[in-house]
Amino acid sequence: MRSLSRRDSLAHSFLQPRVERRIGETRLELLHVTVFCSSIAELPFSAGTVVVKLGGQRLRKPILLAAIYAGRAVVIAIFLAVPLTPLSVSVFAIAIGLLWMSTVPLTNGTIASIFGVEHLSMLGGVVFLCHQVGAFLGGWLGGVVYDATGRYDAMWTMSIGLMSRRQVFWKRAA
Repeated sequence: MRSLSRRDSLAHSFLQPRVERRIGETRLELLHVTVFCSSIAELPFSAGTVVVKLGGQRLRKPILLAAIYAGRAVVIAIFLAVPLTPLSVSVFAIAIGLLWMSTVPLTNGTIASIFGVEHLSMLGGVVFLCHQVGAFLGGWLGGVVYDATGRYDAMWTMSIGLMSRRQVFWKRAA
């Protein structure tokens, strides 16, 4: 249920204003675009998680985490660069769906390999708590940027920069 609310939050907070500004659709049509994007992201969520879990059993987890963060940065950069159409929004939703929750098995596997499985649930909870604090701060900062500029473009650019930085961090950890 938590991934559902995060996905909906992403769609409503960031996709909806972009679609509204660029396509100029009515509120009802915007709701349909948002619900459609949320729906088509569900299967890639699951598929990305399973594929990455299998890859994490064969390859080094920090390398895969670096690739996921680099992939997210590339997908967002492409999404910002291409004209906004229902097709581009749908492709973005599928691509982000593949990459969004795929870090969970790798993160848990990394925690287990460093600290062992004895305290995995507690350490996983700490990681999850830190993630939620970061998600709150990111959402809040996105709102601050929007209030100051009337656009989300600076927030998207900061997201690309932070993901690129994380990619470098995980590559060094490998």
